Amino acid sequence: MVIDTNSFEGGTNGTAVTTANSGGASGTAFAAATSGLSFSNVRAHGGTLSCTFTSSAATSYAAWYPGAATNMQARGYFWLDQANAGGEFHLIGIYEANGNSVMIFRLTASNVLRLYKNIAPTSNTWAPTTTMPIGQWVRAELLMEQGTTTSN
Repeated sequence: MVIDTNSFEGGTNGTAVTTANSGGASGTAFAAATSGLSFSNVRAHGGTLSCTFTSSAATSYAAWYPGAATNMQARGYFWLDQANAGGEFHLIGIYEANGNSVMIFRLTASNVLRLYKNIAPTSNTWAPTTTMPIGQWVRAELLMEQGTTTSN
């Protein structure tokens, strides 16, 4: 089994996260990174650096595209300085090759974390009512196991 990881240890505090500098010595660089993300040593969860949004979260993302994985796990650590009151924020997602989301952890405008299945029939597959904590690290994990048909 091949395990690929990613971290933010490849950059320098205050500089933009790019595909070239996102991997570091212990990981694989992101396949895509938009503007609005930068390395930060203010609140690193592991190691010395983390990533911070420098612009609206709606326009910022970093993505990594594995080859032909049949099983995949994503883990992210998130720190919220304030409640998400302005819309939906995708924390971790699994997307098809054409860009459509399949399964996503999303933070709703009411600051509640939900797991959403975006394959018909679409639904929240995990929908707690407790709001996310503010001012502390939160870990979110998503495991994808490929089924026997495309609808799985």
